[in-house]
Amino acid sequence: MRYCLTILLILEIATGLSQNKPETAFGSVKSRTLDSLEAELKTVSQEKRFKVLLSLFREYLTLNQDKAQQYIGEALVQAKIDNDSLEMVIAYSGTAYLLKSEGRLEAAIELFTDALEISKRNYFKNQIKYMLNNLATSYAVSSAYDKALFYHFESLKLRERDGDAIGISVTLNNIGSIYDLLQDYKNALSFYQRSYETKIKNNVEYDLELTLLNIAMVHNKLNEFKEAENKLNEIKSKCESKVCPTNILISTSNAFGEILLNQKKYAEAQEYFIGSLRLINQNPSTIYSSWEGKGEHLSNTLYWLGFVQLSQNNFKAAISYLMTSLRTAEEFGIQDTMMKSYLLVSEAFASLNNFKLAYEYQNKYVQLNSELLSGKVLSRITELRTSFDQRENLSMIAA
Repeated sequence: MRYCLTILLILEIATGLSQNKPETAFGSVKSRTLDSLEAELKTVSQEKRFKVLLSLFREYLTLNQDKAQQYIGEALVQAKIDNDSLEMVIAYSGTAYLLKSEGRLEAAIELFTDALEISKRNYFKNQIKYMLNNLATSYAVSSAYDKALFYHFESLKLRERDGDAIGISVTLNNIGSIYDLLQDYKNALSFYQRSYETKIKNNVEYDLELTLLNIAMVHNKLNEFKEAENKLNEIKSKCESKVCPTNILISTSNAFGEILLNQKKYAEAQEYFIGSLRLINQNPSTIYSSWEGKGEHLSNTLYWLGFVQLSQNNFKAAISYLMTSLRTAEEFGIQDTMMKSYLLVSEAFASLNNFKLAYEYQNKYVQLNSELLSGKVLSRITELRTSFDQRENLSMIAA
């Protein structure tokens, strides 16, 4: 499955300009809060205009992305009029957030980088931390794993210095996710478990289910199916006693499917993947979490449905699912799903004796794989890990 990253979005918890969000669970009904804010915008003074525009952006974020884009764009204009550096950082961040949810990663990274530079010049300590995390997760989605790890480790240093338990747990989870993608499951499990232990020790509920999900999937990859199922059942138990986000429900359903698939229980696995697809289709306009949009979940679920069909020698059905997954992954720039799908599509065409297309998709896989896991990138990742180990050892000595 696609690993699970968490973003601490600056607009949610990093700024004193934030407003309480209405308790609409991915709803489409315009709230009274929106009516009030839009009325206020018509009469508000210039000094308070940015605050109202930001609140409108946040209210529309899960309801109407076009309106959200409109208001964050107006907020950026207002920030420049106000000549307020903090407002510009926030507006850049909101714009970049939307760009990333649309799969426009290069543009998002450029704006997050601008926001980081402004934050550093003005010593905005909290904003520096959040921009580091946003850059790390953006690079992770674009599969630039060395850069992702660099920014995550920089973020972790600041959060550990400040004793920020939530931020530490999130960053540890995200570092584990990168190692997970690199198939370094020992380091992945180590960072995931440290994230979980940090949450439990500090009574942090934030994304606890996501960390459990990541731990479960590493156990699955190590063929430790019982341990994996225990973690997923723990998530199910928690979601029975509270309303869990849709992305957690989809990811947990897919995780059960993957565990069953690894045990060659194809019919049972397919039921879970179809259930995930049903959840996605029931929530067509929702941003399920801070960085995973419909495209991310859809391409991943379709990939696994194709995998199930290929495993049962249903080659045409497999190609149908995988090509749909590929179209979505290519649209949103989800490169790891693209790479996996290229390989399976190649295998399916070869099984149908269509060697021309098999060769074409094999070449696409080889090219993308070499780009994502080049020797230079792997060398940089090893360097980052070594640096982190040295820093951690020095901290222990100093203590």
